[in-house]
Parts: sequence; structure tokens; C-alpha cells
Amino acid sequence: MKKLIVLMFALLVMSGLGYISAQSAQNSSLQPSYVRMIEPYSSILYANSSVYLGKVAPGQTFYVTISSTSLNKNNKSINLGWNHFVAYGLPKGWVVENSSYNINEPSVKIKAASNASYGIYNFTLEAVNSGDIAGIGEPKIHAEINVSKDVIKLYLPYTSIKINPLQASIVYVIINNTGVSDNPFIIGSTGVPGWNFTQSVISKHGSSNEFAYPVKVDAPGIYTMSLYVRSATSPEVYESENISVTARSTLFTDYNSIGSGSVLFPIIYAPVDAVMYLIGVLVKVM
Repeated sequence: MKKLIVLMFALLVMSGLGYISAQSAQNSSLQPSYVRMIEPYSSILYANSSVYLGKVAPGQTFYVTISSTSLNKNNKSINLGWNHFVAYGLPKGWVVENSSYNINEPSVKIKAASNASYGIYNFTLEAVNSGDIAGIGEPKIHAEINVSKDVIKLYLPYTSIKINPLQASIVYVIINNTGVSDNPFIIGSTGVPGWNFTQSVISKHGSSNEFAYPVKVDAPGIYTMSLYVRSATSPEVYESENISVTARSTLFTDYNSIGSGSVLFPIIYAPVDAVMYLIGVLVKVM
């Protein structure tokens, strides 16, 4: 009888071990829970993985955004698997705003300290499944961000332009934003007397965009205009290119200027001037 009991117990133990082994094999074949990053670029991240986010200048703001969708322990898709997203471990002076709860695309907003030194900074991103309701854990991702002033490239399609005095002309500016911030840039210029117009533009991170910058010259001449782009939030981000501006007056532009109230030459014009002005307007329309 004792031998029979021992044999039955051994069979039960072996059966249990076989079940546990089968379950372990099944669990090991399951796809691990992932985080799908949307911003600053698209990538699939797993627990304890590392991700290089890109470059940001001191004082600039960037976002890390993920999709709330993930897989549970049975490989079933869950719409709100990640209902919160946080970042921590950043140096003093950096500002972090963690995501709201229960949204489709949780996003962490991070602002680099205005006095941040150049170099690589490491911190932690964590996708949160509150209470682990979905049974997928809360994966931590090791993130890197590079603080640098080299986050833009400025291009001009040409090196010289010809314009008419007192008439606004357009210079096209191409900004390549190589960083991860979408903070505005300021386009401006120096070198043209009496012209200091600036405009604010947004060139999205990781893209090149063309912008129209107006320029106006009061008097004929040849000018070297320095056209610059700077960050609205980081004074250290600055690039400039020179362009030659040649302003030459013509008969029609002179009469157009008279019609606009500008006297180019100290002489008295006859009534025919009005006719010439109208001809100048018609030429511009045609």
C-alpha cells in the first residue's frame, strides 16, 4: 500500500511539473509588451531597451509621444494598454510635464534647461498601465537626448537678387530643422539701410521648409544683406548667409514711386507724370 501511495504522489508531482513546464514554454513564446513611439519619430520600444531621441538646444522644448495601444499577456490588442506616460531622472533645471491619463496618444513634454551644457543626457521613460489591469507590466525605456546648438541648417537658393527701389521683393529661405523641437525660429536680416524686418516661422523637427522673406530698399545701390535664422527660445541657435542685393531704378518704378507719394528727383513734374504713373500701374498688373 505504501508503495502505491508513493507511486501516485510521484505521478502527481510529475504531472504538475509537466504543466508548469508547458505553461513556461507557452509564456516564453508570447510577444513581450511593447511601446510604439510616435514622436519625435516612429519606433517600437521594449522593456529595458534604449532609444536615442535626437538633438535639442538649451531652452528648447520637445515631446515624446506614444500610442496607448499595446498587447496583453495573451497577445491581444488593448486600446488603452498604456494610460499614462512619464519621464524622470533628468538634471536639475529641466522641466517635465507628464502625460494626461486615458488618452490615445500619451505625451511627455520636456524643456531643456536654458543653461544646459552640451552633451548626452540619460533619463528614463516609463509607460504606465495603472494597477496593471491589462497584465502587461510597466516597461521602462532608457532614453538619450543630445544637447547641442547645431539643430538647424540654413540654405538660400541663390546668392544675389535684383530688385526695384521702394518696392518689396521676396527672398526664399530654406530651414532644415535637424533637432527634435518644434519651437519657432526668427528670420531677419542686416546690411540693408532702414530694413530690419523679422518674422516668426515654424519648421517642424526632422524636416526642411521654405519660407518667403520680404526685403525693401529705399535707394538704388548694391548691398550685402546678411540673412539670419535664430531660435526664438534658444539664443545660441543662430545661422546666417550673405546675399547680394542690387537695387536699380527704372522710368516706370520712378513714376510708381511718385504715385505712392515718394519724390525721387528734385524737379517739378508736368501733368504727363500722372499718365506715366498709370502706365506703370498697368504694366505691373499685366
